[in-house]
Amino acid sequence: TTLGTSQIKGMFYYYEDESQGRIRVLDPVSKLRRGYTLDASVGITLQSILEERSDQLLVRAYKASVFSPAHPDGYFIKPYEQESYWLLTSNVLPGLVTSVEDDWSEVSSSIDLYYAFKMHEQGEVGGEKLYAIESLYYPGSYISHVGHPIQGTNTISYLPFPDADNAPKWRLFRPAGTFFEGNPTLRSYP
Repeated sequence: TTLGTSQIKGMFYYYEDESQGRIRVLDPVSKLRRGYTLDASVGITLQSILEERSDQLLVRAYKASVFSPAHPDGYFIKPYEQESYWLLTSNVLPGLVTSVEDDWSEVSSSIDLYYAFKMHEQGEVGGEKLYAIESLYYPGSYISHVGHPIQGTNTISYLPFPDADNAPKWRLFRPAGTFFEGNPTLRSYP
């Protein structure tokens, strides 16, 4: 199913090795999607990682406005605390997911769909919602955590799947506490 809510806030991640607590996260600010090893014996948690790097890892997905070419299904993903980084589909190397910093006050005014995603709810695990994230520019291709064949395994890319149920699932960690929001004029309202 396609998500109906207007905004999603949290840290998108998946377990690379759940038995050792190793995760990878969706990091729009970094050109490389970083991996972390969580070790409960030293007190490292998803909350502590997000508190340390909330300016990069805490993201918000904004639903496309009615004036956007991505309406009604599109969402735009940016760091919650940053003002102008946007996750997009690379137009240089097809299949690569990257990010860009620009001066747009509203990314949904873009005439292309490089910045637009369809968020498919895929149930819950341990109280955390799961999402399959589909590119609107490449319908049927989803953000994958298996790496890019050219860029390496630490890079997030798009891969085709027959539907959202078969696509990779990203967990959404919602942190406790308050965080300073970036420029609110960058929102895209439904």
